[in-house]
Amino acid sequence: MIDAPDENQLRDAMLRLYYLGALGDEGQMTEIGTHLARFPLDPVISLMLLKSIEYKCEEGILTIAAMISVESLWAFGNRSRDDVDYILTQFSSRYGDFISLLCIYDRWMSHNESKKWAENYGLNIRSLKLAKRIRKQLDQILRAHVSSIRGNMIIYESSSDDISACRRVVADSMFTQTAFRGHSNCNFYKSLVGEELLYVHPSSLLLKNHMPKWVVFNEIVMTSRPYMRNICAVELDWIRPHISKLNAGVPEWIDGGDSTNGAASIGQDLVPIVSKVPPSSKKRSDIEALRIRYESRKQKKSKRVKE
Repeated sequence: MIDAPDENQLRDAMLRLYYLGALGDEGQMTEIGTHLARFPLDPVISLMLLKSIEYKCEEGILTIAAMISVESLWAFGNRSRDDVDYILTQFSSRYGDFISLLCIYDRWMSHNESKKWAENYGLNIRSLKLAKRIRKQLDQILRAHVSSIRGNMIIYESSSDDISACRRVVADSMFTQTAFRGHSNCNFYKSLVGEELLYVHPSSLLLKNHMPKWVVFNEIVMTSRPYMRNICAVELDWIRPHISKLNAGVPEWIDGGDSTNGAASIGQDLVPIVSKVPPSSKKRSDIEALRIRYESRKQKKSKRVKE
């Protein structure tokens, strides 16, 4: 039997979905929410896929969504620290992990999915192959619904800079997970919501000695410090349109009229919207397996917090 979600988790889930536009002012599911429900992923990642249609960068976002969904990308084995550092610098980007992961996948594909190439750079070939399968499945889902989605969207002019378009999509989708640097000399960030101190994860592919003013992050990992894992450099102008909604407080239908809390809970666990459509084959799809692992990690994390 599956346990009912914790009340706080459910509240945080609804609040996050409200900020993402999946739930309306009265708690009703919006058109965006209906589209998100078709993707068996964290709704933030699903929103990235939807936004990619607007900015005409579907190929890049499909890759990014697949790559941040896999675990154990690196397989360095007994390599020396110097070798590891050298490899990481080959893929480092001033725009952070999202763009680096996109470049890693594209380079692997340009080398004909070579196992030898992957091993030379300390990459886990199984994770790369899993990312390819997930990407294919996401592409199929996106294509199946693209006509109905596109008909109700503003499609922007195609950008000559695909990386910039991808970063804009990530910013528009992960704005609830924004962090900023207070001044140029500090080595930490503050979350936009709650102003909690956050640090760049040591494994980040963000170019060393380069700390952008504004970033969004995929998740926070708690060890000796709260680390942001998988970050993307963004522009304030991309985040600014969302700030007023974040500062507006909690809707009455969530907190029974108490809107004094603002968006303080925004960074907490999210119960994802998931597709109810079963896999097309008897074999469990990679996306379905990914969703189950995602929910399991979230439940374990919630139990640790309670303890």
